[in-house]
Amino acid sequence: MKTSLTRPIVFGVGDGLVSLIGVVWFLHGHPTLVLGAAISGGVTSAVSMAGFDSLSDSDRSVRESCTLGAATGVGCALPAVPYAILHGVAAVAVSVVICAALAVLIALIRPNRSRALSLAEVLGVVALAFAAVIVCGLFLPGGAA
Repeated sequence: MKTSLTRPIVFGVGDGLVSLIGVVWFLHGHPTLVLGAAISGGVTSAVSMAGFDSLSDSDRSVRESCTLGAATGVGCALPAVPYAILHGVAAVAVSVVICAALAVLIALIRPNRSRALSLAEVLGVVALAFAAVIVCGLFLPGGAA
């Protein structure tokens, strides 16, 4: 059975991106915690996605499940990388650029959609995640928004 890895890559990178971006930005006031939280969250998310994807769908290959897991880990960790070398507004700005680049990449590789529709759909999901981060930052104790 020949399979495409596009679906697990889109799902994994997208899920990782929106799942951990709240943690990354919530912790931006504590820059020494951001990268560690994102990497540990990315690793556990990758293992979880790969393992439970494999257990949940007997038709999916181990290769597809592992691709999903790896893509999830990448989506989780990449937005936090700027915090390893930058601080404050610069780290946030580069993190936003990375999120936007990942969103555009996801939109471009999605099959069976026009590029404009795909971009609108992906940016809509990412915008909802950003809104959730802002609400959490405003209302949760220790929030930095």
